Amino acid sequence: MKRIDLKAIVYTLAVFGLSAAIGMGVVNFIAFNADVDFCDSVAPGSPFDFSMNMLQAAKASKTMDTLIADLRRLSRGLINAGQAHEIATVLRSCDKPITSDLVLRIIKRESHFDPRVVGKQGERGLMQVKPVIARLHGFRSDEMFDPIKNVLVGVAELKRLYAKFGSAGLAIAAYAGGENAQNVRYALAIMGE
Repeated sequence: MKRIDLKAIVYTLAVFGLSAAIGMGVVNFIAFNADVDFCDSVAPGSPFDFSMNMLQAAKASKTMDTLIADLRRLSRGLINAGQAHEIATVLRSCDKPITSDLVLRIIKRESHFDPRVVGKQGERGLMQVKPVIARLHGFRSDEMFDPIKNVLVGVAELKRLYAKFGSAGLAIAAYAGGENAQNVRYALAIMGE
């Protein structure tokens, strides 16, 4: 990611006689359509700070739209637009080390984005949530066919396991094989995909 000094851009635009509003429009266009990160040169509360907040919201919205479209495409229409939006909201709330990308890799490996899948031991849905885990988080096992509830429970379980083991790799292994039988090959496959 490239770093750009916002003051330098605004100063350059001012030298050429462009107003600050037009200048910020140009800056927003550049940042929204390119992979850039601005240096921390914007004073809090300034007009540029407001514009930067709008830029961040626009970038987040673009990412959200992309995530929703990806969920719809990958599920081959098995997840409707409303469900995709709710799942994307859950995924956007994920933070390191249990990131949305990690959760999507687990969904791909567990169910290939098919919310109707049932595993050999009764695991259900997108993240193949075990009935005992569903109950642990306050849901019935039949509710795990609901893609939104399934992802909520799956993410909550990953976070619980991360808090217990202190490692994303161990959390993934415990998620796959149970807390006592940690499936290391599974964790390595997820982390390395």
